[in-house]
Amino acid sequence: FDLISEDLAFSERFPRWQRPRRYRLLDWDYRSARQIDAATGACLFLRRAAFADVGPFDERFFVYYEETDWLIRAKRRGWRTVFVPTVEAVHAGGGSSPGVRSRSSLLLLESQHRYARKHFGRVTTAALRSGLVGLDAARAARHAVGGDRGRTETALDRIRVHVTMRAPHPPSTGDLQ
Repeated sequence: FDLISEDLAFSERFPRWQRPRRYRLLDWDYRSARQIDAATGACLFLRRAAFADVGPFDERFFVYYEETDWLIRAKRRGWRTVFVPTVEAVHAGGGSSPGVRSRSSLLLLESQHRYARKHFGRVTTAALRSGLVGLDAARAARHAVGGDRGRTETALDRIRVHVTMRAPHPPSTGDLQ
C-alpha cells in the first residue's frame, strides 16, 4: 500500500491522512537523532560488524532500493538504523542515472518491483504490479485524450517496466567513449 500511495502522491493529495505522513516521516523535523526502519541513502555509514553479519548489498538491484533492502535485512538481524542530523553529505541528484529524468524513474520502478518480490512474495508483488499497470493505463488514456503524447509515452514506458521488471539501463562508461 505504501508503495502505491507514494506513486499516487497521497501525502500531498491528502495532507491530513496519517498513514502516508508516517511512511514519509512528515511530522518529524529532522533536527534530532531518531531510530528509523530504513532509509533511502546517498550516504550511509555502516558498522563493519553489521556489514559482516548482514552481508553485502544485493547485486540484483541495479540502482535504487539496494540500501533499503540492506537496511531491512539488517533490522531483521537485530541491527538498528539511526538518522543522525549532525552528519551531512552533499548529494549530486541524478548522478547515478544521468540523462533523461524518466529513465531514472523507470530504474526506480524496476528496483521497486525487485524489492517487493524479494520482501513481500509473489502474490503481493503481482497485486502491486497489477495495481500499478492499472494506474498507468488510466494515466496513458487520460494523456492520450488530452493530446499529451510525451506523458502518454511515459505511462506506456512505466507499464513495460511493470510487466517485464526491466528498465532501460544507462550506457556503460565504455559505451560513452
